[in-house]
Amino acid sequence: IRAGKGKRRGRKMKQAIGPLIVVAENKGIFDAASNIPGVDVAMVYNLNAEMLAPGTNPGRLTLWTNGAIEQLDKLYGGGKGA
Repeated sequence: IRAGKGKRRGRKMKQAIGPLIVVAENKGIFDAASNIPGVDVAMVYNLNAEMLAPGTNPGRLTLWTNGAIEQLDKLYGGGKGA
């Protein structure tokens, strides 16, 4: 329980931010992860900086599926490889 006036302002409980799972398509992972507190699931095309670095803290643990990496290459690749 949060200390201070935040309890009265609708922010009674704090929730830790856990890992982010990035997927290319939903195969039931959204339903499975919804029961685990702090775990978020995102589609590749819905990613943003706030998901990858919540609260400007760099380096959130992110689990990428193989399909997500392939989709990421299709969306943002396009250039010559290194």
